[in-house]
Amino acid sequence: MDHKRKPGRPALPPSGDMTAPTPADIRAVRKAAALSQTAAGALCHRSLRAWQDAEAGTRNIDAAAWEIFLLRTGQHPTYKLVKRSSR
Repeated sequence: MDHKRKPGRPALPPSGDMTAPTPADIRAVRKAAALSQTAAGALCHRSLRAWQDAEAGTRNIDAAAWEIFLLRTGQHPTYKLVKRSSR
């Protein structure tokens, strides 16, 4: 059985206000964060090549990486990260 993701299959299931990002969405969010492709990939533990492929539409960005990126850049539509206070 082939478990590879089929081309065009969404990286995020439609639920609530989160939908699978298009390559244009990925590029726009990265640019809004003023990050290079290298920095964007590193922020969510992905390689430069993986990020470039996601922006080109030849690879889907996985849901976890996309949500981490949105959270770390303060662009998640529902949640935000809050730094813990030092004890």
